[in-house]
Amino acid sequence: MGIFKVWFTIILVHLVHVTGEDNCTCVTDRSLEGKLMKHPSTPAVYQILDGCRRLVPNPPTYNNIYKNWECIQSNILEKLLCKCDSLSNGAELIKGSGDTVYLLSNGVKRPIADPETFNGFCFDWNKIKTYSDIVINSLSTGPIIIIK
Repeated sequence: MGIFKVWFTIILVHLVHVTGEDNCTCVTDRSLEGKLMKHPSTPAVYQILDGCRRLVPNPPTYNNIYKNWECIQSNILEKLLCKCDSLSNGAELIKGSGDTVYLLSNGVKRPIADPETFNGFCFDWNKIKTYSDIVINSLSTGPIIIIK
């Protein structure tokens, strides 16, 4: 096991706490925000968003929004993170005529705060789809996605 994996495992153990709700353990430090993680023995990939893990439902969805498969960190502690709603099948990176880029998932567009956040989530700039402002403005807006 490389020094980075040992360090990451130690940090992950340090960052979790027991909430007392159904023995669920949740991240309380946003330093894990944006990470793509999987358990070494399963194929499921999760995006850490809002302090919990969200299933990326399938390879086509993964390929819609992320740079490459090397973004994924394998860690046995992935299962300790609370599981929230999955990303929707076919989730997209979208924008209108302005500069704001959104993650569109489950019918809600979430603004991505800045390039640091975009890159921290391993999103791919080449996979942003541009739609008319009428389409963008018709979508519900969720909370801003930010790493800080």
